[in-house]
Amino acid sequence: MRLHVLYRSSGGENAKPRPPFHDKRVSLASFLRAVSTVPDVDLTFVNNGPQPADRLELMQATGAPVLQIVAPGGRASLRWALQHAMAADWADDDMVYLVEDDYLHTPDALARLDAAMRALPEVAYLMTYGSTPGLPVGTAEHYAEITPDDWRPGVPATVDGRTWRPALAPTSTFAVRVGALREDYRLFLQAHLPYRSHYLDLQLGLVWQGYEPYRWSDVAREAVGLRGGGLKGRLVGISEAPFKAAFNLRSHRRPSRRRLVYVAEPNLATHVEVDLLAQGEDWEFIARDAQKWLDEGAPGLDRAAVRVAP
Repeated sequence: MRLHVLYRSSGGENAKPRPPFHDKRVSLASFLRAVSTVPDVDLTFVNNGPQPADRLELMQATGAPVLQIVAPGGRASLRWALQHAMAADWADDDMVYLVEDDYLHTPDALARLDAAMRALPEVAYLMTYGSTPGLPVGTAEHYAEITPDDWRPGVPATVDGRTWRPALAPTSTFAVRVGALREDYRLFLQAHLPYRSHYLDLQLGLVWQGYEPYRWSDVAREAVGLRGGGLKGRLVGISEAPFKAAFNLRSHRRPSRRRLVYVAEPNLATHVEVDLLAQGEDWEFIARDAQKWLDEGAPGLDRAAVRVAP
């Protein structure tokens, strides 16, 4: 059993609202500091487009492969990474951690993820970032709104003193058993339909676990044009209804295909976006500390080059 990591990076920035301490180089540093503490991690960088020289230099210092791809946007980059993981000669019980470049990590994030992977072999998906009832990302009201009425979470687990709780769904940063990924890949493709850029991560997570992501009454109303937003809204509803119905039907999986999805509480990483920072950690301090690690010459990064598999 082994932890593989695909670190997906784009060279530019988007228009998301960011806190003052956001810096992709600092996010990379926080990740590298975390990964350098774990032996036998198989790390690969997947760069979608040119990277700033200071970030590329850090990646190359690890000794890990740095792959250059050209994919039109984040969804295509994610699909490329998923296909790469499925095609690799990795065991079904291995995990692959797919990481985006605008996430900060705690210093122990990768060590705790690796420990949970080994201690919880029945769990198919592990999340370093995501909501729990006690520590929701965003507001408690939003978490309650997106939770299905029939949601029946399983039993939390404790690994080396850290709680892992059943979760609704991940973002595009998560870890998955390679065998589960190979069986679930078509669901990932379905989660990209029918939108050009939107990714149905919440709905996908619910389908994994055997929950219908949409109320049938809502789907039926939209199918016959009973949706707000004027003519445009009605046409959108009519066009989306078949895809929503299909996703609901895909949730009726055999028990053997229903996945366990767990998230660390408190989170081990955070998406660095205003109003979406994980609770339970001082992320501004973690960012400053990662910058300090860089200023001190990134001690331990040379050990990462030994520990990270080529």
